[in-house]
Amino acid sequence: TDFRIISTTNHDIEERVERKNFRLDLLHRLNTLHIHIPALRERPEDIKPLVEHYIEVFSTKLNKPDIQVAKEVFAVLKKYDFPGNVRELRNMTERAIMLCKDNSLGIDDFRVKSHRAEKETPKVEEVDLRLNEIKMIRKALQMCKYNQQTTADALGIHRDALSRKMKKYNIKINKTEE
Repeated sequence: TDFRIISTTNHDIEERVERKNFRLDLLHRLNTLHIHIPALRERPEDIKPLVEHYIEVFSTKLNKPDIQVAKEVFAVLKKYDFPGNVRELRNMTERAIMLCKDNSLGIDDFRVKSHRAEKETPKVEEVDLRLNEIKMIRKALQMCKYNQQTTADALGIHRDALSRKMKKYNIKINKTEE
Protein backbone atom coordinates (compact mmCIF):
# COMPACT_ATOMS: atom_id res chain seq x y z
CA THR A 1 0.00 0.00 0.00
CA ASP A 2 1.27 3.44 -0.96
CA PHE A 3 0.15 6.34 1.22
CA ARG A 4 1.29 9.66 2.64
CA ILE A 5 0.90 11.01 6.12
CA ILE A 6 0.36 14.73 6.50
CA SER A 7 0.51 15.92 10.07
CA THR A 8 0.77 19.10 12.05
CA THR A 9 1.74 20.01 15.57
CA ASN A 10 2.08 23.05 17.75
CA HIS A 11 4.86 21.36 19.75
CA ASP A 12 8.61 21.60 19.23
CA ILE A 13 9.25 18.06 18.00
CA GLU A 14 13.04 18.29 18.36
CA GLU A 15 12.57 19.26 22.00
CA ARG A 16 10.16 16.33 22.45
CA VAL A 17 12.77 13.97 20.98
CA GLU A 18 15.42 15.32 23.38
CA ARG A 19 13.06 14.77 26.33
CA LYS A 20 12.32 11.25 25.07
CA ASN A 21 8.63 12.10 24.54
CA PHE A 22 8.84 11.38 20.80
CA ARG A 23 10.82 8.68 19.02
CA LEU A 24 13.67 9.87 16.81
CA ASP A 25 13.23 7.03 14.32
CA LEU A 26 9.55 7.95 13.90
CA LEU A 27 10.51 11.59 13.34
CA HIS A 28 12.93 10.55 10.58
CA ARG A 29 10.25 8.42 8.92
CA LEU A 30 7.64 11.17 9.04
CA ASN A 31 9.80 14.21 8.40
CA THR A 32 10.36 13.84 4.64
CA LEU A 33 9.17 17.35 3.93
CA HIS A 34 8.95 19.92 6.70
CA ILE A 35 6.86 23.03 6.10
CA HIS A 36 7.01 25.58 8.91
CA ILE A 37 3.89 27.74 9.11
CA PRO A 38 4.08 30.36 11.86
CA ALA A 39 1.19 31.00 14.22
CA LEU A 40 -1.45 33.44 12.96
CA ARG A 41 -0.38 36.06 15.53
CA GLU A 42 3.02 36.16 13.79
CA ARG A 43 1.50 36.80 10.36
CA PRO A 44 -1.29 39.37 10.74
CA GLU A 45 -1.22 40.08 7.00
CA ASP A 46 -2.99 36.72 6.51
CA ILE A 47 -6.01 37.66 8.63
CA LYS A 48 -7.93 39.60 5.96
CA PRO A 49 -7.63 36.97 3.20
CA LEU A 50 -8.53 34.22 5.68
CA VAL A 51 -11.62 36.11 6.89
CA GLU A 52 -12.64 36.76 3.28
CA HIS A 53 -12.23 33.06 2.48
CA TYR A 54 -14.25 31.98 5.53
CA ILE A 55 -16.97 34.51 4.69
CA GLU A 56 -17.21 33.02 1.21
CA VAL A 57 -17.44 29.49 2.61
CA PHE A 58 -19.87 30.18 5.47
CA SER A 59 -22.09 32.72 3.72
CA THR A 60 -22.78 30.06 1.08
CA LYS A 61 -23.22 27.30 3.66
CA LEU A 62 -25.51 29.44 5.83
CA ASN A 63 -27.35 31.00 2.87
CA LYS A 64 -26.35 34.56 3.79
CA PRO A 65 -25.02 36.12 0.57
CA ASP A 66 -23.26 39.47 0.20
CA ILE A 67 -21.73 39.66 3.67
CA GLN A 68 -19.67 42.84 4.14
CA VAL A 69 -17.04 43.46 6.84
CA ALA A 70 -16.42 46.86 8.44
CA LYS A 71 -12.83 48.07 7.94
CA GLU A 72 -12.18 48.47 11.68
CA VAL A 73 -12.71 44.72 12.12
CA PHE A 74 -9.42 43.92 10.39
CA ALA A 75 -7.50 46.50 12.43
CA VAL A 76 -8.78 45.00 15.68
CA LEU A 77 -8.24 41.40 14.54
CA LYS A 78 -4.62 42.21 13.66
CA LYS A 79 -4.02 43.26 17.28
CA TYR A 80 -5.52 40.07 18.70
CA ASP A 81 -3.15 37.21 19.65
CA PHE A 82 -5.33 34.31 18.45
CA PRO A 83 -4.34 31.72 21.05
CA GLY A 84 -6.51 29.25 19.09
CA ASN A 85 -4.65 30.13 15.89
CA VAL A 86 -6.43 29.81 12.51
CA ARG A 87 -9.15 27.56 13.96
CA GLU A 88 -10.14 30.34 16.34
CA LEU A 89 -10.41 32.84 13.46
CA ARG A 90 -12.44 30.32 11.46
CA ASN A 91 -14.87 29.70 14.35
CA MET A 92 -15.05 33.41 15.15
CA THR A 93 -15.98 34.20 11.53
CA GLU A 94 -18.54 31.40 11.32
CA ARG A 95 -20.18 32.52 14.59
CA ALA A 96 -20.24 36.16 13.40
CA ILE A 97 -22.01 35.17 10.17
CA MET A 98 -24.46 32.88 11.98
CA LEU A 99 -25.46 35.59 14.46
CA CYS A 100 -25.42 38.69 12.25
CA LYS A 101 -28.83 40.21 11.73
CA ASP A 102 -28.06 41.89 8.42
CA ASN A 103 -25.31 41.46 5.84
CA SER A 104 -22.81 43.67 7.65
CA LEU A 105 -20.25 42.39 10.16
CA GLY A 106 -18.87 44.78 12.76
CA ILE A 107 -16.34 44.25 15.52
CA ASP A 108 -19.08 43.33 18.01
CA ASP A 109 -19.99 40.36 15.80
CA PHE A 110 -16.45 38.99 16.21
CA ARG A 111 -16.45 39.36 20.01
CA VAL A 112 -12.91 40.66 20.39
CA LYS A 113 -13.73 44.06 21.91
CA SER A 114 -12.28 43.26 25.34
CA HIS A 115 -9.01 42.19 23.76
CA ARG A 116 -8.71 45.48 21.86
CA ALA A 117 -8.42 47.52 25.05
CA GLU A 118 -5.84 45.12 26.48
CA LYS A 119 -3.71 45.27 23.33
CA GLU A 120 -3.75 49.06 22.99
CA THR A 121 -2.24 49.64 26.43
CA PRO A 122 0.68 47.26 26.85
CA LYS A 123 1.60 46.16 30.34
CA VAL A 124 5.00 47.00 31.78
CA GLU A 125 6.08 43.35 31.56
CA GLU A 126 5.25 43.28 27.83
CA VAL A 127 7.32 46.39 27.19
CA ASP A 128 10.25 44.95 29.17
CA LEU A 129 9.93 41.67 27.30
CA ARG A 130 10.00 43.47 23.96
CA LEU A 131 13.06 45.49 24.95
CA ASN A 132 14.83 42.37 26.20
CA GLU A 133 13.99 40.51 23.01
CA ILE A 134 15.37 43.37 20.90
CA LYS A 135 18.58 43.44 22.96
CA MET A 136 18.93 39.66 22.71
CA ILE A 137 18.44 39.64 18.93
CA ARG A 138 20.93 42.49 18.41
CA LYS A 139 23.52 40.82 20.66
CA ALA A 140 23.06 37.45 18.94
CA LEU A 141 23.37 39.08 15.51
CA GLN A 142 26.60 40.74 16.57
CA MET A 143 28.01 37.52 18.07
CA CYS A 144 27.11 35.58 14.91
CA LYS A 145 28.68 38.21 12.64
CA TYR A 146 25.21 39.21 11.36
CA ASN A 147 24.57 35.84 9.72
CA GLN A 148 20.81 35.43 10.12
CA GLN A 149 20.76 31.63 9.84
CA THR A 150 23.50 31.24 12.46
CA THR A 151 21.75 33.80 14.68
CA ALA A 152 18.41 31.98 14.39
CA ASP A 153 20.12 28.69 15.26
CA ALA A 154 21.84 30.30 18.26
CA LEU A 155 18.51 31.68 19.49
CA GLY A 156 16.78 28.34 18.93
CA ILE A 157 14.22 29.75 16.51
CA HIS A 158 13.45 29.29 12.82
CA ARG A 159 15.12 31.75 10.42
CA ASP A 160 11.67 32.98 9.28
CA ALA A 161 10.77 33.76 12.90
CA LEU A 162 13.98 35.77 13.27
CA SER A 163 13.19 37.70 10.07
CA ARG A 164 9.67 38.48 11.32
CA LYS A 165 11.00 39.66 14.68
CA MET A 166 13.63 41.82 12.99
CA LYS A 167 10.91 43.36 10.82
CA LYS A 168 8.55 43.77 13.80
CA TYR A 169 11.22 45.53 15.88
CA ASN A 170 12.71 47.37 12.89
CA ILE A 171 16.13 45.75 13.39
CA LYS A 172 18.17 46.32 10.27
CA ILE A 173 21.59 45.02 9.28
CA ASN A 174 23.79 47.64 7.69
CA LYS A 175 25.98 46.42 4.83
CA THR A 176 29.02 47.58 6.85
CA GLU A 177 28.05 45.21 9.69
CA GLU A 178 27.97 42.10 7.48
